[in-house]
Amino acid sequence: MRQLGHAEGDVSFEYRWAGGKYDRLPALAGELAQSKVDVIVSAWSTPAALAAKRATASIPVVFVGVGDAVGVELVTSLARPGGHVTGSTFLSEETVGKLLQLLKEVVPRSARVAIVSNPANPVYVSILKEVEVMGRQLSLQVVRLGIQGPADIEPVFESIRRERLDGLVVMRDFVLITHRERIVELAAKHRRAAGLVHEILNGAKPADLPVEQSSRFELVVNMKTAKTLGTIPEPVLLRADQVLE
Repeated sequence: MRQLGHAEGDVSFEYRWAGGKYDRLPALAGELAQSKVDVIVSAWSTPAALAAKRATASIPVVFVGVGDAVGVELVTSLARPGGHVTGSTFLSEETVGKLLQLLKEVVPRSARVAIVSNPANPVYVSILKEVEVMGRQLSLQVVRLGIQGPADIEPVFESIRRERLDGLVVMRDFVLITHRERIVELAAKHRRAAGLVHEILNGAKPADLPVEQSSRFELVVNMKTAKTLGTIPEPVLLRADQVLE
């Protein structure tokens, strides 16, 4: 916000944190709406964005890193959101399909793979149906597994072992995020959220601000991790934007 011309103290912030407990989101969003803030920013959580939208019909809402914003009815369309909500979206069926394709290339013998998501996150309802179709096109049977909290993790991996699944794709969800390797990407997306807030504070309406989509994705191969899994095919390494030794 400072880089966009807002001086120190020009904008104050009210923070709310659900700690990964989605059932707390409606109350927290309601608190922000009651405090009559100028803009509500929802970061990296589709359920949080939905809670913010439902908590107010007048306060602008900017979401960051939400998946399938149209499918979960956050906005009417990406080009013309049509209400008091806008932001940036990053997840689509094609993105998850690419992950399956990469998994198949890395482990060509794969026949059955797990897709792990958070059942409490509504964004995956439509996406997972399409991903199952894409899996069949790659001769992969997709097995859905769900983690809503720490207690689910061990049973899920026991299922993976018991079912003898050949691979695992973990969907992006706050509850499932335990590593921070993509901090640079996150910082870049939060920077754009500040730009949307800046435009709203200067009089723009969320209905007129198109929802932004990621236009560039990077493939990063961690060789230390990869060696524990086996040999990485040369075509995958050649396509990688970065190889970490």
